Amino acid sequence: TFAFNNTLTGTNYITDFNVNEDKLAILGDDNEAQHMQFTQTSMGTMITFDNTSGSILLAGVNAQDLMAHSSTDLITTPTDLFHLYS
Repeated sequence: TFAFNNTLTGTNYITDFNVNEDKLAILGDDNEAQHMQFTQTSMGTMITFDNTSGSILLAGVNAQDLMAHSSTDLITTPTDLFHLYS
């Protein structure tokens, strides 16, 4: 599991994320998924947020593949509940 706070800054690179194996946890509020955008780039999937300048690049990951597995690979949760998913 790769975990990020919803107030992240800069570009965070993940070079070994495997769709349908790994999890990406965004710690914030229950509505965090509504504030995320997924963009396919030449390097992989770029995840950006409405409420912060930070981003996450999943190198080599196809955005369509990630979205197809979003119900199991993407976790958005309040920060204090993260320990339940780890």
